[in-house]
Amino acid sequence: MLKMVISTMGDSVSPSLSLLVSNVSTSITFFYTSENIKNAESLQYFCQQRFPETLVHFLELPSIAMPGEIVKYAKEFMSGKNEKVGIFLTSGAKQTIFPFLINSTTSTTVSLVHSPLRIVVDEFPLPSKTVYVELSLQDLLASRGWEISEEDGKTLRRGDLVISGVSALFDKERGLLIFMGQSYLLKTGKEDEIHSLSRSMKNQVKEKDQITISNLTLLSEFFGRNGANYVISGALRSPNRSVLPHFIENKLVESSLQEEE
Repeated sequence: MLKMVISTMGDSVSPSLSLLVSNVSTSITFFYTSENIKNAESLQYFCQQRFPETLVHFLELPSIAMPGEIVKYAKEFMSGKNEKVGIFLTSGAKQTIFPFLINSTTSTTVSLVHSPLRIVVDEFPLPSKTVYVELSLQDLLASRGWEISEEDGKTLRRGDLVISGVSALFDKERGLLIFMGQSYLLKTGKEDEIHSLSRSMKNQVKEKDQITISNLTLLSEFFGRNGANYVISGALRSPNRSVLPHFIENKLVESSLQEEE
């Protein structure tokens, strides 16, 4: 549909992948800030393997801490474009993509819409065009260098880095990547004993749940704290609940399972 589309990389991997699989353009330029260089490298390698026929460029922006420099960069970049450019708008990268749109008000806007997942191309005064996209969990993980390495679906690998006990899921309707682990009490069927554990068992539970918390925190470094949902299902004891990062949700299997100090 479009000769060229530009986009900026945010935390979430699904917008970039949706744009690639939609085939709305055979030329895509991804901008990334210095804070996102590792993810850009992973996506670049993924594109070479998965989308060899798409011309994909990666250009580095000034740091997110220098918004004035990003605006200057966008103005210079867009001033050299004679043809209309498709600008991919996502809610997670407004600060970096809006300067490009402001400096090219005649450009076509491309948006990602959920439920179901689809790309919408608005080229006024023409009617908008919609392309429905299907994303696979394997591609979502691979675009950040990860893979599911065991049949149980609970072992994730990135080179020599291995995480076990965490399931990766993808909600296709919402376009949402989810990483989910279980509390040790839920895994061992001991949630009902949360108030009567021995001292040694309390220590074991604490250590096991801290491993799960650490694994989810590590994954957030690759997929962004706002780029995916991180969940621990099952009851956690207060020592771990009190230090649980704000972006990790604890879902109790039964809401009545609460530990008293």
